[in-house]
Amino acid sequence: MATTRKFQKAFDRWIPNEKSSWIFQVFQKYNSELEKNLWSYYPASKYLYKKLGENSAEWTDNVNKHFYFTQKKEELYINLQDWSDSYKNFDNWVNLNTIMSISANFETYIASIISLALKSNPGIILGATKMIDGVSILKNGTPTKLNFDDQITLCTKGDWNSRINAFDKIFGEVPEILKTKVSSLERIRKLRNNVGHAFGRDISTARDHAIKKTIPTETISRDKTLEYQKLLWSIAKSLDIFLVENHIGTFQALNFYNSILPNMPKNMHPNNRASILKNKVGRTGVQPVSKQFYKDLITYYDSL
Repeated sequence: MATTRKFQKAFDRWIPNEKSSWIFQVFQKYNSELEKNLWSYYPASKYLYKKLGENSAEWTDNVNKHFYFTQKKEELYINLQDWSDSYKNFDNWVNLNTIMSISANFETYIASIISLALKSNPGIILGATKMIDGVSILKNGTPTKLNFDDQITLCTKGDWNSRINAFDKIFGEVPEILKTKVSSLERIRKLRNNVGHAFGRDISTARDHAIKKTIPTETISRDKTLEYQKLLWSIAKSLDIFLVENHIGTFQALNFYNSILPNMPKNMHPNNRASILKNKVGRTGVQPVSKQFYKDLITYYDSL
């Protein structure tokens, strides 16, 4: 399967005019935001211990010697070693909650891009790919009928083997990276569930009320966290290539045009509509293309 994007600037219903879906661009922005947050914390953590070393800190030191606390919270720690152990536990919590965040962003992306692909190419459900243009349904039919919640649920719930099988049944093909990284995806899924539902503990053990003891928190290193972040980005990219090139094409721009058309005067010339569409697309943050592209898009839309 292709790992680079195929696109062209001239309008063609089934050939994308951008390197990525608008949904992927949003996914990237959230991913970049999280990355900026992480790398504001990671160097600070390293710098903190460097300064403690430069100040000849000893593990037996009282924490007040190096830090300022309010509300007498220094009483929580026996000494600097006790504080450091808690700080490392917090660092692990940062990693675990990073997994939680990147998983949520990734699964939101998957649900959104699959929904977009099915709305664009609804005939795929009947084995008649591209025989029914989803744009025609938006324009002439009943868009509310384009409900694919069941298919989306099959691709976003349960273990990853079942999700991949569901995707394969719907689209007839699966990006290779999904099949080769099942074990990592399963590890990420279980970590996310444990953080979200059991305070970072194994769910089944945490729900055993016959024992009275605390359960160790799941642990994950910083390097592994960053590895998983990179992996989910790579999988999202592969999915985007596959779905945009094979099932979405220029549907996003057509869908956007369909949404703003009711606010335009009915007798407005197509050239003027193309200008408005180009300007409004630009305001969304998406890089607009030539006016000719939008003129051809409107001609196609009007022909449906």
